[in-house]
Formats: sequence, C-alpha cells, structure tokens
Amino acid sequence: MSEKDNKKKTVSFSQFSNWWTCPHKWYRDYILKEKTFEDNLIMTFGTAIHETIQLYLKTLFGLNDKRADKIDMMKYFIWSFKRQIKKKNIPHSQLEFDDFVEDGRNILAEFKDPVNRLRFFPRDKWELLGIEDELNVEIKNNVNWR
Repeated sequence: MSEKDNKKKTVSFSQFSNWWTCPHKWYRDYILKEKTFEDNLIMTFGTAIHETIQLYLKTLFGLNDKRADKIDMMKYFIWSFKRQIKKKNIPHSQLEFDDFVEDGRNILAEFKDPVNRLRFFPRDKWELLGIEDELNVEIKNNVNWR
C-alpha cells in the first residue's frame, strides 16, 4: 500500500449523510463537483436561531442562569436574523420576514420555558464542554468523520 493510499480522508456529517442516502448524488456533488448551494431565508433563519440559543447556553453554563435569563433572546434573534439577511443579500418579503420572526418567537419561548430549561439543561447535572468543536472519529477504512 502506498503512502497516498494510507492517507486518512475526512468527511463532514452532511457529506456522510448524503452518501448514505444516495451514493449517486454524493458522487455528483463531491466527485463531479456539481453540488450547488444558495443561501436562502430558511437557512438564514436557522443560523439566527442557532446563534441565539448558542449565546444563551454559553452564558448559562459559562456564567450562571441569572445572567442567561437576562438575555433578551428575541431581540438578539431579530438582530442576528437581519444581520444574516443583509450579509447574504437574501431576497424576502416583509410577510416572510414576519412569519419567520413569529416562528422564532415560538421556538425561543419553548426553549426558554423554565420547565424545559431545567429538564434539558440542568446545570447541576451537565456541563458544557464545547459548541461546534471539531470531531475526529474514524468511520472505517481510513475515512474519518469531522
């Protein structure tokens, strides 16, 4: 076996999931480089929700629950959502924006509900080790998941 053959390859979870679901689509996307991706309002919404919840969790586990609960999550979410839309120049109507803001309000209310927070994020039972830390796990045959 040559040194080149012995080199480990890494794949992201989305790449592995793509291959698992449809090897031909994976081949077209990653080998033939036919994959196309365009940011859209849905992806932008997801990024804004993610950033908002991440800020809350970092504050909750890094400082304390009182500081985390003082974060105006809706205000931060709307700021993040608008920033992402502007940065990526995402076309949208005011109605679409308002619908996503309402969805964000519902998601964040459910997330921040004290019963849910204590159930899913108890500081006395869990500690936050990292958010978006790189994983390096071998799947098989010199292919790692990253």
